[in-house]
Amino acid sequence: MCGCPDGNFWFTATTTSGLYSLVRLSPSGRYDYFRSPRIDEAVTDMSCASDGGLWFSMNDQDPFGRPTLGVIVRVFPDGRIVEYDVPPHPLSDAGGLAEGPDGAAWFTAFGLGSLARVDDDGNFSFISDGRFRYGDDMITGRDGKLWFAFQNELTSFTLPPFLQTVPALVGTRGGSGVLYTSDLSVANWGSSTTTVVLRYTSSRPTSGVSEAAVTEQLLPGRQLVIDDAFAWLRTRGFSIPDTGNVGTLSVEAESALPWRGVSAVARTTSPSGPGRSGVAYSALRTESLPSSVGSTLRLFGLRQTSADRTNLALVNASLGLPLRLSVTLVAGDGSGTRVAVPDVFLAPGKWTQLDSVLSSVPEESRFPQGWAEVKSLGDEGAPFGAYAVVNDNVTNDGSYVAPAEPSAEVIVPAFVRVGAYQSELVLANPSSAAVTAEMAFAPNDAAQRTATVTLAPLEQRILPRVHEELGLGYGVGPLVVRFRDGSGNAAPGVAFVRVATPEGYGVSLPGTPLAELKASKVRVAGLRQGNGVRSNLALVNAETDATLMLKVTIVDGETGTKKEPMTMTLPPLGFKQLDQVLTPYGIAQGWAEVERTSTTSTTGSGRFLAYGVLNDGERPGEGTGDGSILPMATEK
Repeated sequence: MCGCPDGNFWFTATTTSGLYSLVRLSPSGRYDYFRSPRIDEAVTDMSCASDGGLWFSMNDQDPFGRPTLGVIVRVFPDGRIVEYDVPPHPLSDAGGLAEGPDGAAWFTAFGLGSLARVDDDGNFSFISDGRFRYGDDMITGRDGKLWFAFQNELTSFTLPPFLQTVPALVGTRGGSGVLYTSDLSVANWGSSTTTVVLRYTSSRPTSGVSEAAVTEQLLPGRQLVIDDAFAWLRTRGFSIPDTGNVGTLSVEAESALPWRGVSAVARTTSPSGPGRSGVAYSALRTESLPSSVGSTLRLFGLRQTSADRTNLALVNASLGLPLRLSVTLVAGDGSGTRVAVPDVFLAPGKWTQLDSVLSSVPEESRFPQGWAEVKSLGDEGAPFGAYAVVNDNVTNDGSYVAPAEPSAEVIVPAFVRVGAYQSELVLANPSSAAVTAEMAFAPNDAAQRTATVTLAPLEQRILPRVHEELGLGYGVGPLVVRFRDGSGNAAPGVAFVRVATPEGYGVSLPGTPLAELKASKVRVAGLRQGNGVRSNLALVNAETDATLMLKVTIVDGETGTKKEPMTMTLPPLGFKQLDQVLTPYGIAQGWAEVERTSTTSTTGSGRFLAYGVLNDGERPGEGTGDGSILPMATEK
């Protein structure tokens, strides 16, 4: 049995019908019963899940009552029960269990003589350091360690550092002689002081150093802001030239509570017009990256035209394993044309970029728009990332495009047609059957407007003036896109938006699968005001039939002080942007915490998004106004 922070009490019991069940007793005195075919008396240990669900370990038994097969069971907040068999089979039991600060279940296994971990998707990993560990009970301490009793001793285990990789730090001149530089923000939004190792790995032989590592202590709530990453490394004693520098930055956080309580984001810019323009990108969580041989990432929205060009970047996020990747370009006209470029080999921690990737193939094989498929090859996998940057051919401003997996329902957080701003919509159907994209748009709290677009098999369509073309009119608000096949059933598709001014300064906003919006609290780091930039904070209600109430708390990144919270009420598909969000508090840099406090949804769902926009110019009308997206971070 176990009692959870939300007031629920979980235990196992035999019902009046003789069935063995898992029972949840709520603070109001209500009993809820959960059954799965294998729930029986062999439950070993339980642990509350941070999302309001439960983890527990149990064992199948042989006729003599001996454990033969360990099972980890996940009960999700919606009542769904998923069972994960402990590999290898047989002789692999499951002992003491606790949810760790990383949101996964950690447990002991006597047959394996090891401590093991399983996440919500059923991915197992095992600690293999030569130490035998076992215990029938386990807890997570306030220090973030796992504690369990073994052989009359109290034993603890410290989770490995939380690893992220900033895909590119840049300090070099481009072909036109313009100097590109990267700034960096690293925020600790957790509750404990965290040791952060920032490890730069050069991807070019012309750089003065192959590696440079700096250790920083980040107090709770603090945010480290570095205006020029390479200038900062020089102040730390590293001999780095003024140009020719490109590489990755590993962010290794130790003792963070929660485990994912550190966020990092970089922004690479260059002089352009009256100010600067560029692109921002968050650190890639190593645990979330594909790592097995055969894993594939897809990048949509690639184009090569008189107005735009697209670069494709590839990253090896492993600190010790080499990587071989194949890149296949797929035409977006529905013809199914596929063209392979030479395989790419990346040493540990290395980055490379395929400039104007659609023009990198023989001229007779070229096409103006399409997508890329990046696949891991070789005998041993390594975590890897990929992203695309769509560059304006006049301003050189870039729009960051992350990998996307097709989904039946996605939400684009901001679909914009106000003033000089135009939205370009990218729709893609990578399947072998036609699909219809059904769109709903509710600008400025107005009644929903709808439109449909049918995509042929393997078709990608780029709609540059989509509001006019589809009759969606003026306004700002989220766009919900649902993909359906010829029978009206859910089908996979991809949608995202690029918002830009007539001068060519803009930003890409990804389509997020609605199924991924599970968090009740998110953080947006990297907010800044002054020194040539300003930050806005956007809030989006992803529900089509429910009103949400959100609590927004701004935290001063220099002191860790939380400011007085604001309360925002958003109607169905409501959108709210807080311009220059730091200015009322008189702070130069910080981060935002956004928490859902109530919802009118009858199912209890209250899906929402939050993101920041870092704009060039301290006030509207200054600089280029170019924006870079600061995405939200979650604990799981």
